[in-house]
Parts: sequence; C-alpha cells; structure tokens
Amino acid sequence: MQNSQSNSAKYLYIVICILVLIIGYFIYTANIKSETVEERVKTLQMDDILVFQVRNTDEYAFSRILSNANDTIYMNHANFTIIGEQPTQASYETEFAKETEFFSKNMYYFTQKQIDSLYVKGEIVNILKYKE
Repeated sequence: MQNSQSNSAKYLYIVICILVLIIGYFIYTANIKSETVEERVKTLQMDDILVFQVRNTDEYAFSRILSNANDTIYMNHANFTIIGEQPTQASYETEFAKETEFFSKNMYYFTQKQIDSLYVKGEIVNILKYKE
C-alpha cells in the first residue's frame, strides 16, 4: 500500500516538474521575441518592414523602411492590409507575391521618437525583411 502511494507521489512530482518547464519555456520564448522586436525598433535598417496592428482589430498594415538618417526614418506604406493572424515573414512574402504594387510610391517620414512611441503603444507588433 505504501509503495503505490510512493509511486503516485513520484509521478505527480514528475508531472508538476514537466508542466513548470513547459510554462517556463513559453514565457522565455515570448520574452525573447519581444526583446528582439524592441531592439530592432531602435536600430531600423533599409528594407525592414514594420508590421502595424490597427487598433482594436485583427487587421495588420505594413511600412517599408527606405532610409534611416539623422533620427528621421523614411518609409512608404503598403497599399494592402492583412486581416486575421499576425503576419509572419512567410505570410508577408505570399501576399507580396500576389500584388504588383504592394507598396505605394508616396514617401512618409517619422522621427525615431515617434516610432518608439508607436511600439510602446503596441501598434508596431513585428519587424520583417523586405523580399522582392
């Protein structure tokens, strides 16, 4: 009788340890992605693609970085948005391939401070790489 209770306690302990490890892994990977986006927002490069989430929706818009000079970031916005899940590099490339003029010809500019503010507000959710 005591042996079966001992085995049950061992299995319960093992299951709890596995659950703690799984939860820790998900927290760790979520933090890594957030840090990566946060770091990249501060060091934007030509051909980075900013992914914006339209407030209170599941709609996402894109902007391509054209240049980054003297605290001013020049970009052009996409002519299209994606509705649904947050775009990944692969889903962006799929949508980009379907359209002949994915990005507008108009150029816009933001200061780095404005970009940082948009990230803090949760409007910039990811940074992808431009592919032709």
